Amino acid sequence: MTAAALDRLTRCTGVTLEAEGLRRWSQHSRLWLLPAAWYDQLPAGYLFRDIIGNDVLFKPGETDNDTRNGLLAFGILVTTPVPRKPALAKRKRKL
Repeated sequence: MTAAALDRLTRCTGVTLEAEGLRRWSQHSRLWLLPAAWYDQLPAGYLFRDIIGNDVLFKPGETDNDTRNGLLAFGILVTTPVPRKPALAKRKRKL
């Protein structure tokens, strides 16, 4: 995995990211967590964001590889807009 490949992922849609194995941290978050299987392939010196909101400069073997549900506790910030559920249409009340 190269830094350029990770940079390209930051511009992808949610559908593409999910197909690649990434998962959104929370419903309206721009943070997408990386698959744990990618840990050994991540580029040294790449700047990630952790689930607390801190920037993490990746250092192989030093950066925490803690996982939950097959995902690392850090990932990439995606620049594509986060889709929101459409608001429910207001119904007219009959009086």
